[in-house]
Amino acid sequence: MCGRLNITDSPEVLTLLKSLGLVWQSANKSRYNIAPTENVLVIYESENGLQLEEMRWWLVPSWSSGPSNKFAMFNARIETVATSKAYKTPFKTKRCVVIASSFVEWHRGESGKQPYLIEAEQQPLLLAGIWDEWRGEIKSCSIITQAARKEFEWLHHRMPLALTEAQLPAWLGKTNAPENLLDALRGQCVSLSALEIDSTYNNTRNKAKPIQVSEVKAC
Repeated sequence: MCGRLNITDSPEVLTLLKSLGLVWQSANKSRYNIAPTENVLVIYESENGLQLEEMRWWLVPSWSSGPSNKFAMFNARIETVATSKAYKTPFKTKRCVVIASSFVEWHRGESGKQPYLIEAEQQPLLLAGIWDEWRGEIKSCSIITQAARKEFEWLHHRMPLALTEAQLPAWLGKTNAPENLLDALRGQCVSLSALEIDSTYNNTRNKAKPIQVSEVKAC
């Protein structure tokens, strides 16, 4: 699962973008508690090379009647992304990477939902995704999720598919066989850590920097 994202203009993020020949034009770079239907930062490949663009985080298929919250389409399951009516076409030709400094997952305990901030050892997080364009008006995306590895299961049974920088060309390239990519990537993940953050982060209107309330845990 992946329900909230954070992105900052950290040296690691800016260095990665520079190495890819990309420039982040937004005046409001660092953003916290990004929720589905809000904009996320996306890398994708076009006829003119790699592009960096903000997209709606909730896929709007090109063939649909328009934006709708009837079906949850901010995450696409790796098990069905190649066959689902909504996802199979963009999976073949419109793969992307969502850049994030961290994401948030919740652990349900006796005291309720406790949010945890998940970060990668090698920043930033490069989350595999797919995108589509609706009537030339809306570009949107979904993040691909998979079954959680054993170390992450205490927190949630699903986790996003996180790529390494070396895997970007193969994932973003349009000439690669999509099925082969899935076979190669299924089950992989980068090194992650989790830290408990203040529960005020449960409210999507809280866009302040998360407040850490515990030590870091490996996940």
